[in-house]
Amino acid sequence: REEVEKMNRSNADGVGVAWAHNGVVSWFKTTKVEPQFIERLVYYWSEFPRLVHFRLSTAGGTRSDLCHPFEVGPLANPRTQGTGQRVMIHNGHWNRWEEVYALLKAEDLLPDAGPWSDSRLAAYLAHTDNDWFQALGGRVATLAGDGDIRRMGEWSQLREGIYVSNKHWDNNY
Repeated sequence: REEVEKMNRSNADGVGVAWAHNGVVSWFKTTKVEPQFIERLVYYWSEFPRLVHFRLSTAGGTRSDLCHPFEVGPLANPRTQGTGQRVMIHNGHWNRWEEVYALLKAEDLLPDAGPWSDSRLAAYLAHTDNDWFQALGGRVATLAGDGDIRRMGEWSQLREGIYVSNKHWDNNY
């Protein structure tokens, strides 16, 4: 619980949890973070591969539907809960994402009006080409329905089987 509370204080604009079970990834995300609830949710799904993301808003403002994870797919589903085949989380900022967004919007190539952020746009683009995760930069993790977790960028192992994208939340770091 102490780690969850520290992570939330450091990245206090929302949280998302995703877990893989029976070939499907499920997710839940919110800006109303209750660390005790998040701790219970993570613990409840502890036998399944999972991702947890605490958000510090950069692009798009502070909204539950812009918390991570995002479905990697043709809609890059921003719903606050749902299921899919693969999701992604991101720590970082894609500086020129708005230029790509404007081009796609002008050509009517986006699935809906929004909300959009750099991470959601990358999840949308990556459904056909994973190289968009490289354009995104920073640290990206994906979780597939079969439980496969892929990490891109520099991650630190907190302890056995647990990786973090940064340790800024840890006062001892």
